[in-house]
Amino acid sequence: MENFKRKFYGSLIIGIFLWFFFYILSPIEAKYPPSINLIAYITISYLGLLVGFVLPVKNINLKTKYITKNHTLIIKVLIILVFCSFTVRYIDLFYIRGISFYNSNLVNKELASNDNNFSLIFGLFSIFRVLYFLPLLYYFKCKKENKKLLVFCILIFFLPLLEGYLRDSRRIIFEVFIFLFLILVINKKIRFNSYKTYILFLVTIGILLIHSFSVVENRAKVNPDKFFKKILKSPYNDFVPLKTNAIKFIEKNKNPLITKVYFSEIHIGQYITHGVFEMDYMISTLKHHKFGMYNFYLFIKFLNKIKITNVDLANLNNPTKRNTYITFFGGLFYDFGWFGPLLMIFYGFMQKQIFFLEKTNFLISPLVLILIFTNIFLLVMNFTRAQFLLTYGVYFVFLIIYFVFLKVKKGQVI
Repeated sequence: MENFKRKFYGSLIIGIFLWFFFYILSPIEAKYPPSINLIAYITISYLGLLVGFVLPVKNINLKTKYITKNHTLIIKVLIILVFCSFTVRYIDLFYIRGISFYNSNLVNKELASNDNNFSLIFGLFSIFRVLYFLPLLYYFKCKKENKKLLVFCILIFFLPLLEGYLRDSRRIIFEVFIFLFLILVINKKIRFNSYKTYILFLVTIGILLIHSFSVVENRAKVNPDKFFKKILKSPYNDFVPLKTNAIKFIEKNKNPLITKVYFSEIHIGQYITHGVFEMDYMISTLKHHKFGMYNFYLFIKFLNKIKITNVDLANLNNPTKRNTYITFFGGLFYDFGWFGPLLMIFYGFMQKQIFFLEKTNFLISPLVLILIFTNIFLLVMNFTRAQFLLTYGVYFVFLIIYFVFLKVKKGQVI
């Protein structure tokens, strides 16, 4: 099997395995059995994706005379650009929005997400921070051996973690370490027939558990009894509640450390699996569709900021009014209903074309990486809506700027 096919099919298989892995091993259970509509929609959507991928694509060779051998330049430009963006971002967070190491994570989260604290200038100048994973990806993709350059790529790669910690954002922490794992695997720095792969996978899961434990510990300091009761009554429990024996264990256990670790495991299990059941509830209650506005939320939000549109963003969240995820497929249904699987055929075709083009141009590799990431978590959350749609747009803007830069400086483009 060709390498690009392994990447595509492997990402789908891993994603399905991951969901069932957490659902089976976590002490949780489905409160309601999945409906026929839910099973049919997800199954048909996956089939649509597969049908699109097997369609023939145009053989386009992007390896033209304009492609230079100086890959190091683009890596250095990205390092400088992303570093400057993060500098602006942290100035915005600490001095404009007012977050602090002395605040609680909840206070920082509220300050960072408050639209009244938004600055268009700081927002625009910090936008290239979403490309933080590109220098490390390019370093391995282009088979560089410069250790100093590698150090800078790694430092840039981990810059988002500070914001993730201060804002108590599981998504940011989650995204960084999954990207790291995928970059190393895709570029064959670790292999699935090597024990190092499984060690790294366990370390990644361990870091996520530790972060979840830290969240539980910080919040439990306020009032442990009330917090644990709140956890047991959180929105996740409406559809994936704890098993009876898990509740009994928590009630009988007197060791706070064990309780917090156990809660961390439960928390991640519910976080990974609840979206499918939330989607089922959404399908049963949905009365109208958004025809793309839900998935293009970030662009609409940006257009609102610059006063081009005036869309009520509250109407573009989870239609059930619950503060929970509804998976990639849930967003697809919310926008297009039962026409969604037809769009998945186009999505699969587009993926094959992009995977195929990567063979002739390393600049396509970020798009492939994002698609693999998205495929793995189709059953968890809609990363395209949350972040990656913005990343696509910013990356294309960067390429345009870079082409113009090389034309002006050297009279050539990549």
